[in-house]
Amino acid sequence: MERETVNRREASLEWLCEQIADVVRPEFGGSAERSQSLAQAVMKRLRERCGGRHIYIASAVKLRHEAIVSEFNGRNIAELAQKHGVSERWVYRLTSKPKEPRKR
Repeated sequence: MERETVNRREASLEWLCEQIADVVRPEFGGSAERSQSLAQAVMKRLRERCGGRHIYIASAVKLRHEAIVSEFNGRNIAELAQKHGVSERWVYRLTSKPKEPRKR
């Protein structure tokens, strides 16, 4: 059972390394081997600095929502909707003040 956990952990690390390499290649150019080498160096540094910790990586959707809220100025709903590829109604929902719960 412990061996299976180690295999899954290594597969996850390998997957993450591939994801980093896929991001690095178009951003910084270079060969597949170079981007893979850079990804492995990043993984090594992350292990040294963060080894044993759980790290949360926010989803792109959450980051987009946070960006919309932070960029909202009260008059730019249409602009934000177009910029972030969402409806104006969605921007309004994200940026409107939460309603008070109804009292019974």
